[in-house]
Amino acid sequence: MPIQLKEIASVDDTFQRVTGSPASTTGRHAPGVYKQSGQNTVNVAEAVLKEIAEIQRTSPDRDPPTSNSASTSGGHQQRRLVGHVGSVLAIMALLVFLVNFRSTLVVALSIPISLIGTIALIYFAASP
Repeated sequence: MPIQLKEIASVDDTFQRVTGSPASTTGRHAPGVYKQSGQNTVNVAEAVLKEIAEIQRTSPDRDPPTSNSASTSGGHQQRRLVGHVGSVLAIMALLVFLVNFRSTLVVALSIPISLIGTIALIYFAASP
């Protein structure tokens, strides 16, 4: 039983045509799914994979889907870890140079607070 594209997606003809399609693991061609600009890649991929899992449950002869959203999600976690390690190292460097724990704490707290305030100011100034 073939699945119609209109059953699982909406298709808009835009100014740029996409040529070709990614090949599946079995050599048959599979449709590509592209997210809209401004949408979260991980959320879009999770929603598509959820729909495809439902389709595969009813039609097990279809190829399994592939996604690059795992690398995107892993990248967020990696950047968060690097940010935390960098913060700890910066605080340790402050402690070495200032020698006083209280002064280190004041500087360590004032930097992120001022950055958050600056980013909030820029965000609200740019809003119409």
